[in-house]
Amino acid sequence: MKSILLIDICHFYGLSENLGIASVCSFLRDKNYDVSLMSLYNWDIEDKPEEQKKYAKEIANNYSLVGMSMFFTNVDLIYQLSNEIKRANPDCKIFCGGRLASDAYVNIFQETKDIDYVILGDGEIPVWNLIEALNNGSDVEVLDSIVTKNNYFLDEKMPAIYDMKKVIWPARDFLKHNFQGDYYTARIYMSRGCCGDCSFCSFNSYSKKRKTKCWIGRDIADVLNEVKYLYDSYGIRSFTINDGSVEDPGGLGKKRLKQFCEGILSMNIKATFFAFIRAETFSSDRMDDITLLKMMKKAGFVQLYAGIEAANEKELKLFKKRATVSDNENILSLLNHIGFETSHFGFIFFTPFSNRTTIKENILFLKKAKSPLISRYIEKVWILYDTQLHHIVKSEGLLGSDFNYKTPLNYSFKDSYIQQIDDFYETVIRKSELMQHDYEIIKFIGYYSSMKFIFETELADIIEEYNQFREKYASELYHYFKIIYYEQDLEKAISTFDSFFQKCNYLMKSFNLLKLKMMRKKEIREYTISMKKRGNNDG
Repeated sequence: MKSILLIDICHFYGLSENLGIASVCSFLRDKNYDVSLMSLYNWDIEDKPEEQKKYAKEIANNYSLVGMSMFFTNVDLIYQLSNEIKRANPDCKIFCGGRLASDAYVNIFQETKDIDYVILGDGEIPVWNLIEALNNGSDVEVLDSIVTKNNYFLDEKMPAIYDMKKVIWPARDFLKHNFQGDYYTARIYMSRGCCGDCSFCSFNSYSKKRKTKCWIGRDIADVLNEVKYLYDSYGIRSFTINDGSVEDPGGLGKKRLKQFCEGILSMNIKATFFAFIRAETFSSDRMDDITLLKMMKKAGFVQLYAGIEAANEKELKLFKKRATVSDNENILSLLNHIGFETSHFGFIFFTPFSNRTTIKENILFLKKAKSPLISRYIEKVWILYDTQLHHIVKSEGLLGSDFNYKTPLNYSFKDSYIQQIDDFYETVIRKSELMQHDYEIIKFIGYYSSMKFIFETELADIIEEYNQFREKYASELYHYFKIIYYEQDLEKAISTFDSFFQKCNYLMKSFNLLKLKMMRKKEIREYTISMKKRGNNDG
């Protein structure tokens, strides 16, 4: 077999380190296979048939097996690129994987003839078995966790779950691509799975189908070694922990976190960490929680992204969240008190069942949270294919006639006022420059939080300016969306949108000056230049 290529087609600029296929890559390289990684953005090939043909010809000429990680954002692009690869070389074998592919493989094979295989679950073992079978000329049809165009309708295959105790560190080829996009963060696993059971989430789809435990932890000493390796070898100072909730599972999870923090502090390094948590798992009433959070802050955790999701009991129940509204209020207050950045948290403003009461409760919560992110005010739930929420919304007849595994936003609302709001957002706000502002603010929050920890003295004069911007921008957002959600006067909001837009644009000028001021700091400038050089280094 010629070389193997694994492709990530990403729709977020800079956020291109796909740990799933990077882990498959390193596993196969450990078996002495020649594996390459390719990172594309949607816009590299979307609506660009000639670019698709160019990439397809290069791929078809150099690789005999191609795998792609599937999300609803790239399904059509995978189909288009696969078709061009098959045109260039019909003998090239193509597979796709990931949670969406594992859940919707029947739909995939019904829609395209260009995908030869779908990998179910964690890809390490199934892809290895596939390569071995293709090399030996043996029957792929009988392999576990691999579905083909000839047997997809049998519904007898189960997703693979890889033992994290045997993990091989992910390949880091994507980091260079990140550095070129001014994104200097590495992703790491401490575990796979999640102890939560949110109705909108597909995170635990593999373990649910296999009826196995939902969380598998990795040895903390090995995680620490990988952090040190990335710190020394790639200059990484910022890490995103990819776990569903970093504090899982329960008491054991917090012991693991303490062990991790102790290890980081003993290294005497200046690195920062972004991690996801659930809202109910830390409490200001438990001294052990406060002590652990303070240790995490000291070790470099700068953002703990709490999955708030809603500020009303009706939708928290719909989402199967364990947290109450009170838990959600308390976690942001606790994190803010200890000194974590709390602008960015999970929040879903709309569901198909939202009404005038739920939106009023949500806006009052956001008033207290003071988030400068417009996405917190207009986010609607994704109805991911085959999730619990998918089946609930389907049973209520609210899925659109064109809803499918690729279109998680194609649904209607029970309440006509909510539908009117969403129509306004879809035609005006979501297509406005405000969404680009939101992306820039989110990106800055992450970078600023990291740099503030690493270069605290040097950025002392920036901190107050950032806090002022955050307060002013959050205030503008609240006072505008209060008209829609609290006063419930959509016509007034539509008529005053232009004024609101101009105020936000004006504040963004001060934001851009703030960014420029930070980037001109000698220490920040030197760090950025060094990381860009790593991205441009061919070695």
